[in-house]
Amino acid sequence: MGNLTNKFWVVYQPVWDRHQNHSRHVEAFVRWYVETQGMISPHQIVSILTRQGRAAALDKWVAQQSIAAISALRRVHSGMTLGLRLSLALLGDLQWVPLVREWLELAGMTERDVLWEVHETVAADPDHWLALQTLKDEGFPLALDHFGSGMSFQALEATSFDVLKIDRRFVSPQCLATTRGLVREMIDLGHRLGCRVWAEGVESVETWVTLAQDHIDGVQGYAISPPVEQEAVSDFLAHFPEFSLPT
Repeated sequence: MGNLTNKFWVVYQPVWDRHQNHSRHVEAFVRWYVETQGMISPHQIVSILTRQGRAAALDKWVAQQSIAAISALRRVHSGMTLGLRLSLALLGDLQWVPLVREWLELAGMTERDVLWEVHETVAADPDHWLALQTLKDEGFPLALDHFGSGMSFQALEATSFDVLKIDRRFVSPQCLATTRGLVREMIDLGHRLGCRVWAEGVESVETWVTLAQDHIDGVQGYAISPPVEQEAVSDFLAHFPEFSLPT
C-alpha cells in the first residue's frame, strides 16, 4: 500500500466474556487521521478506498498488523483471539486466505484464533453464501454482525455462524426497556442454533448487568472499554478485575 499505511493505525476493543468474567477477545478497527480534515469516519474510509480500488489492500494490511499485535499480546495474555471485519472487498475474492494463514503460522496462531465478522445485510445476499461457507470450510469462525438489522433467517440457515452480535439499536439505554423481551428471544435463538451471542454498542454498566442477567455470552462497548491501541490493551487486561461485573 506504499505510504498509505503511514496515515492509518489499528485500535482494539475488548469483548467481555460472561463465562470467564474477563476478556480474551478483541476486535480490530482501523483509524485514519488527515491533518487537513481530522479523523475520517469508518464509513468514509470504506467509501474513499473503494472508489480508489484500495479497500482490499487496506483490509489485508489491517489483518497483518492485527495478527502481529495479538501474537505479541498472547505472550502475556494467553489464549487471546482477534475479530476482523469481513468486507465486501475481501468476500469477493478469497485469494487472500493463504496469505492470512501464512501470517497466522508465523505468529503461532491458527485459523480458529481469528473471528471474521460479516454485516447481516451482506450475509443476507445469496451471492455471498458460497464464500462464507468456503471460509468456514477453511477453518475460520464467523460472526454475524449487526444481528437484527436485517433479520435474515435465510442467512442463518445458509451459513453456520459461531457468533451472533446483536445490533446496538436493541441495547441502547433508551430502547432496552422496550426491547428487552426481543433481546432475550434473540439470545435464546442464538443458543438454540449453537451460537454464542454478543451485544455490541453497550454504553452503560446498567445495560451490561441487564444483558448478563439475560445470559448474553459477550458484551462489547464503552461500558467495557473504548477501542484502544495495542499497548493499552495489555494494561487493560492486566487490570481487568477492577472492571469486573458488579455482583
